[in-house]
Amino acid sequence: MENIFKITLGNRFKITLGVFLCFVLVIIMILQKEINYFSMLIIIGCVLNFICVFSNGMKMPVRDFSNNKLKKTHKLLTNKTKFPYLADIFIIDIVGEKYTRRLAFSVGDFSLYMGLILSIITIWR
Repeated sequence: MENIFKITLGNRFKITLGVFLCFVLVIIMILQKEINYFSMLIIIGCVLNFICVFSNGMKMPVRDFSNNKLKKTHKLLTNKTKFPYLADIFIIDIVGEKYTRRLAFSVGDFSLYMGLILSIITIWR
């Protein structure tokens, strides 16, 4: 089931569907010349995430989750991690009545999501 969400580019590169769709979104925005401040935030976020993922063996480094398991697309942040400041270093605990969940995000994720949210807001106006 998980092979559906992976795209293989030769023997060397395997990227997830999310990374691929982000790359396609950036190309579409550039080709349609729909570049504004909010789409620049999206492009910057994608580029920052690409730099971190590609320089760390196609896996996004993440700070220690302690009790949560890592996804196959992530690895732990170590001293050997390249561009550690672009990794998933910010952690938010979401506390519910029946569960607690930890979410990790990076500077690139923040830029990407802010660009998406602000783009949607301006489209709805």
